[in-house]
Amino acid sequence: MTLMNRIYSGFSYIWHQLSAWNTGGEGIHSPYLFYIVRMLLYDSHSYYCFAEIESRRQAMLNRKDTLWVED
Repeated sequence: MTLMNRIYSGFSYIWHQLSAWNTGGEGIHSPYLFYIVRMLLYDSHSYYCFAEIESRRQAMLNRKDTLWVED
């Protein structure tokens, strides 16, 4: 890759980051992808089970014994 190609690629990336805007899923035609974008990616509410899951995850991270898994 030549120096001019690298400069062009870097400039194109920066220009895209500055000029691109997100519609929040409004331009997505697939109902499945629209649901993923709107309900999963942009949802800021915490669900009732998040606190319990996080406490169990922390308890597992703090354990020092070996976990044996058999397939």
